[in-house]
Amino acid sequence: LIAGINLDMVGQDQELCKSTLTLDKTPDSLPSYLNDFLVSLIEETTKQFDQQTGFGPTTTFRHRVNAHTGGSDHHEFVDSTMGVPCVMLLQWPDLYYHTSQDTTDKVSAQSL
Repeated sequence: LIAGINLDMVGQDQELCKSTLTLDKTPDSLPSYLNDFLVSLIEETTKQFDQQTGFGPTTTFRHRVNAHTGGSDHHEFVDSTMGVPCVMLLQWPDLYYHTSQDTTDKVSAQSL
């Protein structure tokens, strides 16, 4: 296993869920090309998304990059016993997280 990407709660309608695509990077103790690759990919995808959907300077596909925080499925891989660089992509915050309103009508084909 060379690297991993944990996809957690991705593909939401950002406006409806009030969410932002977030990249949770690998820990500093486990540096990887994966961080830079995904930052570049997200930035380029955001530009194309904004152009294709008509999103402009006031409304855009939101994204951010965080240092490693752990606390999800990717943590098992970056643990020193495995040592596999792994990042997480998630949409956060999410108004409907773990509620009965967390349903398929919140998914956006454009975000996917």
